[in-house]
Amino acid sequence: MRNRIKRYIPIEWKLYLKYLYQTSKKLNLEVAKYILLDFGNYGNAGDNAIGLSILDFVRENISDDICCFMVSDFYHNIKNYKRSIGKDTVILLSGGGNLGISYLQYERVRETVCLLFPKNPVIIFPQTMDFGDLTNSLNRRILKEAQRIYSKCSNLTICAREKQSYDWMRQYFPCNRILLLPDIVFRYRYDRMSFEKEKKVIFCFRTDGEKRVEDDTIVALKEFVRKSGYFPEWLDTCDKGLCFRSEDECREYVNHKIDRLSAAKLVVTDRLHGMIFAYISGTPCIVFPNNNHKIRGVYQWISASEMVSMANHLEEAEKALEKYLAVGAQNPEVETISNDSFENLIRLMRSYNT
Repeated sequence: MRNRIKRYIPIEWKLYLKYLYQTSKKLNLEVAKYILLDFGNYGNAGDNAIGLSILDFVRENISDDICCFMVSDFYHNIKNYKRSIGKDTVILLSGGGNLGISYLQYERVRETVCLLFPKNPVIIFPQTMDFGDLTNSLNRRILKEAQRIYSKCSNLTICAREKQSYDWMRQYFPCNRILLLPDIVFRYRYDRMSFEKEKKVIFCFRTDGEKRVEDDTIVALKEFVRKSGYFPEWLDTCDKGLCFRSEDECREYVNHKIDRLSAAKLVVTDRLHGMIFAYISGTPCIVFPNNNHKIRGVYQWISASEMVSMANHLEEAEKALEKYLAVGAQNPEVETISNDSFENLIRLMRSYNT
């Protein structure tokens, strides 16, 4: 009976009650003109790199007047945010692949921000949108909740990182400003060290619900690598149980992951940021799609590059492996996506400085 009643309570009420019942020490936080409220400080190098890239992007192109708070502290500090953030503060929210039903807790963080700061400029950095099968009543309800809340945030900008999400955002969030941009990690500041390429191939694959590649395919690819005279090595960009407390800790963790990828001859992955880390470090990469559209979509930004190949099945991956492993030892030129691709966002954010 209780659960049945809860289904009819609007999500706005639930989020506001969660805010009201938070108990935390009263603090007057020092906030800047730009504030990133949900820096991902858990053991996920991709999400860590998103937060770091946002901070670097703003400092390089917009203003040094920026600060950040960790997402793990969000609800604990929410009353202090409400007390300390002024009406002209520009609120930044992380990009990634969690706008929708995947990782719903982060969707609720964004919705809480929009409820509590409906007049502030709010920018959601490049995201993948996925509310799943909309014939499912629960998915439809979650989408409608997001539509109601986002529509009341009068100065909300939502950035998509691939065309499918951009089209859906324009369809379902017509009241908001929608921009199409590359994933912000393409602008991550990685000072590439001069690694001598080792005779190894890094395998970086998911083990969660987004996984699509069969274990038999991975086993076959590892055997192909061994027969080619290389050593297959496993690397995950996620480590459960970690919680970082500073930018420096996150940057050290992310750089360590990229360093390991950069030392390899080749990377084979189904992780979106595994692909991007390889790309920005000048390491050839074979990437498989995951269980939704995000990797296929983000890959389009770099599909012309010889450094990255999309493989849909084992035979395509083996053909790409043969091509990359046949190339002699070299340090390829590092390719980048220029600031021109972010010009619309830069122009918008600079307008808030006047």
